[in-house]
Amino acid sequence: MRKRGRKSLSKFEKTEIIISYLLRASIVFAIIWGIIHAQWTLSFASLVTLLTSFLPNALEHTFKIALPIEFELIIIAFIYATLFLGEIGDFYQAFWWWDNMLHAGASIVLGFVGFLVVYTLLLKGRLQTSPFFLAVFAFCCLSG
Repeated sequence: MRKRGRKSLSKFEKTEIIISYLLRASIVFAIIWGIIHAQWTLSFASLVTLLTSFLPNALEHTFKIALPIEFELIIIAFIYATLFLGEIGDFYQAFWWWDNMLHAGASIVLGFVGFLVVYTLLLKGRLQTSPFFLAVFAFCCLSG
């Protein structure tokens, strides 16, 4: 379990980390199951899903930023719902509303990403801009 700085994790943060580990463990199980049963598409898609779930950690280390644990969990859950449940679990065919729900969720996540990017750049003094630009950027992120 990783720690954020010197402060200890709250019970809520520990729960979020456990959930992300459980989601990843189920994806590893799908990879192994797919290999055992010669389901190569399942194994490959599950592997891509697993690797993509580590994207937030890679961004943290590459850009030296600290993403909130909640944000990481949302990203992992979204990737899981899109690739693993949607494609592999065939939820797109089973539930008519699945695609609409994911598109709405993607808009919210994109808005958060846009906000975090601008906020982090402003906080670190790497960006100086007008309020008009901020409003346009926020609108573009939320309407994506």
